[in-house]
Amino acid sequence: MNLVAPIGRGQRGLIVSPPKAGKTLLLKSIANSITENYSDTHLMIALIGERPEEVTDMKRSVKAEVISSTFDEPTEAHTRVAEMVLERAKRLVEGGRDVVILLDSITRLSRAYNLAVQPVVVPLRWSRSKCLDPAQAFLWRSP
Repeated sequence: MNLVAPIGRGQRGLIVSPPKAGKTLLLKSIANSITENYSDTHLMIALIGERPEEVTDMKRSVKAEVISSTFDEPTEAHTRVAEMVLERAKRLVEGGRDVVILLDSITRLSRAYNLAVQPVVVPLRWSRSKCLDPAQAFLWRSP
């Protein structure tokens, strides 16, 4: 991993791949490497919109603080978990600890934030509709 994409303190990274390509397995590997090589670092894993089986598997296979919101919970729970993880990390950093946050999935988190906001009327030039409702945008599928 260090040869391909070294990870340093203060760095942000993003894993982009198609579904079922092994992103969660890679996150587990990164988490285990961090706990093995940097035992003084506090590791937090935020799982947003995952299946309960994946949450249980992550809790059992990684020595880290796993905070989750499963797919069957409301969108407010997803945003609340993400904000709680960030606030806890801030408090730990203020206390002098090094903190690593691994987030899975940023796509589901962004959808949750979009669905949590009130609909805004936006004129659309390319459509007959006069407004865009984020809650409806994710429910509609093209044929």
